[in-house]
Amino acid sequence: MTVHADGTGEHPAHYSGLERCASVWACPVCAAVIRATRADEIERAALHAQDAGMGLAFMTLTLRHKSEDGLAPSIDVLLGAWRAVQSWRAWKRLAARVGYVGAVRSTEVTYGGNGWHPHSHLLAVFERPLSAAELASFEAEVHTLWVRAVEKKGGRLPSREHGVKVQAVDGDGAVLANYLSKVQEHAGERRASVGAEIARGDLKRGRGDSLAPFELLDAEGPGTEQARALWVEFVTATRGRRAFSWTKGLRDRLLPGEEEKTDDELIEEAEAFEPVAVIEARTYDRAFRNNADRLAEALEIAESGDLDRLAWYVRATPEPSPPAGARVRFESSG
Repeated sequence: MTVHADGTGEHPAHYSGLERCASVWACPVCAAVIRATRADEIERAALHAQDAGMGLAFMTLTLRHKSEDGLAPSIDVLLGAWRAVQSWRAWKRLAARVGYVGAVRSTEVTYGGNGWHPHSHLLAVFERPLSAAELASFEAEVHTLWVRAVEKKGGRLPSREHGVKVQAVDGDGAVLANYLSKVQEHAGERRASVGAEIARGDLKRGRGDSLAPFELLDAEGPGTEQARALWVEFVTATRGRRAFSWTKGLRDRLLPGEEEKTDDELIEEAEAFEPVAVIEARTYDRAFRNNADRLAEALEIAESGDLDRLAWYVRATPEPSPPAGARVRFESSG
């Protein structure tokens, strides 16, 4: 099994020699690669829009939810209601009035005291920047349509406070909203870019008593079985669903001449990064098999660029500290 890294720390390190699932929902390895690329696409699209004099807003759509609500039907309501809104004449009149061009949307899921909480984030694009008053009016009108659509789809009615949120985006493509979770991609660096907020759900953590899906995998003790059941429900409910979508024609307009790649293609490209270490088969069996912490730590070391420490770390029985002058050895993984 080979460790790959780009040498800059800008992209997640990863393993090759493994079967790839290209799951943006359920695989911590593939999700990191795919979401990092999608975040970069969205951020570049946002900056291109602003350079062209267009306006941006960060939107969040949520539902009321209770512990007895299943995840799959809740996602169906969330996505179906937004499709319904966009088909109505009232929406089309509103969109024309404010110069709405389209949006890139992501779907995220958390779990808390009131059960599953699926929600959508959208980067909305307008022909021109909207004033604070215009954004507030837009939010109120969208909320009215959103409540109507959710009700028609059989969902619990969204609250006025949380059902629809529309926040400004500043000239650097950053979200101006204190409530947004800040994504920490590198030590000491806090980011609130629209790309990170929309696409890097894998790096976010739940607030309060809520958990992000990958946090369910960390459960220990009495709640382990419940967390396992919730994880299975999450994987089942999200299988085959798209995590990101663009309004037709919007991506071509904001990223002209750039071919959109599938998740599978992004995973294949990621393996083009330089190999920086090999974990031999016998070493994997002794020290890495069934040890997720050790596997994750090896990737973190690779991203840091400390190849001497990485060479020490992938040994079957490493000494207490990496020996001076240690170098990476490339050998057959068997």
